[in-house]
Amino acid sequence: MPRTPEPYIITWRNDTKKFQFSLNYAYGLDERVFAQWRRKSFYSLPDELADFRNPKTKQTAKAGVDALIAYLRKKQTVSH
Repeated sequence: MPRTPEPYIITWRNDTKKFQFSLNYAYGLDERVFAQWRRKSFYSLPDELADFRNPKTKQTAKAGVDALIAYLRKKQTVSH
């Protein structure tokens, strides 16, 4: 049975000592939205998600990306 792809990947950058995330296109976001948010730092999050901009742990980083995906999906459905 094939593995379900993860909606995102969170990596730790040793050079900046910060987390970075990469969204997975197969997770169902619009192509335009995916292109804009494919690989970003947490400092790029919208103002509505400012509480998630500087995660200290991977668990907090995951919560931030989950909140971003929910935010983008909500925004995507409103614009259609």
